[in-house]
Amino acid sequence: MRMPVKICLFCLIMLIFCSVVWALPDYYTLWVPVDSVAESRSPYWPAASSDRYEPYTDLTWDHPLRVAFSSDPHFGRPESNTEATKAIIRSVNEAVPAFHAFFVLGDITEYGFVEAQWQISREVFSLSTKVPIIPLMGNHDDLMNGRSKFLQYLIPNATMEKSRKVLWQRIDLGPVHFIKLNLMWGAEDWGPDVEAWLEAELASIPRDEWVIILSHCFFYSSGSYKYGVPWFDHPETTALIAPILEKYAADLSFAGHNHHMELTTHNGVFYIVTGTFGGVLSEAPFEHHSPTSLWYQKGTHGYTDVTVYPDQAIVVFRDTEGRAIKRFILPQNQAR
Repeated sequence: MRMPVKICLFCLIMLIFCSVVWALPDYYTLWVPVDSVAESRSPYWPAASSDRYEPYTDLTWDHPLRVAFSSDPHFGRPESNTEATKAIIRSVNEAVPAFHAFFVLGDITEYGFVEAQWQISREVFSLSTKVPIIPLMGNHDDLMNGRSKFLQYLIPNATMEKSRKVLWQRIDLGPVHFIKLNLMWGAEDWGPDVEAWLEAELASIPRDEWVIILSHCFFYSSGSYKYGVPWFDHPETTALIAPILEKYAADLSFAGHNHHMELTTHNGVFYIVTGTFGGVLSEAPFEHHSPTSLWYQKGTHGYTDVTVYPDQAIVVFRDTEGRAIKRFILPQNQAR
């Protein structure tokens, strides 16, 4: 075999190998254990600390819980709008009445294996001096052992032993219960163990209390094809996981992955897409309009503001400066 042919064959093999490794989730790659919080010039507020949450014994019209959601800033991508991300953080941080938590639903970085992008995330998140940021991991964050860096930079005292509990986690704020699901591309991290965990958690929550589901990958959503793959009404999450949420009458579900704002509903659960935290926004027009959709908007960065009352939630989609785009009053799941 001639030398140029050998070189071409070697390059082809390396290209295939790198492409496969790039796409692999972290549990197929080498784990880099982290035993201490990463150093940073910015005083990042570790959002997973339970002592940061105000203890609620009840919710009343005069004392509601207020939380914010957004996703997909994609730090490190040249086309991302980091100024929009910063404006959203400032809006949430300075809001009156105050927010109690800000959930960031993944794709924090463009490439999870690039350390500099996690450093940027800490610096930007440190702008939230009054409101704790609670991060989830997205598919971009998980690239080539990005999982260890996600834990290192954004979760206090992260270790290999804690990783599963951090990624699949229940957070209770009085009678409002948040369930974090580690759904990135889809259901690749789903299995019998987490299915049993989710069913047990949902079954243990009284029917008169609120259940809010958090994930990166969406369930129901309008969208388009990407590289021939349908990026809408996700076939795995809607088939495997949505029926469990509906069986136990979850109230709300928040996700990113698609870069627009949308409210959908299916069998009593309201599914919300809020992937507008600074990443490149979804292109128009959509190739598929979900039959579950109640409203959507493209082309606007922003976040979702939710105030939870005893029997209903006020959901407001806001732009980067906090101006209301659309309001909804959503009842608790009628299946309760």
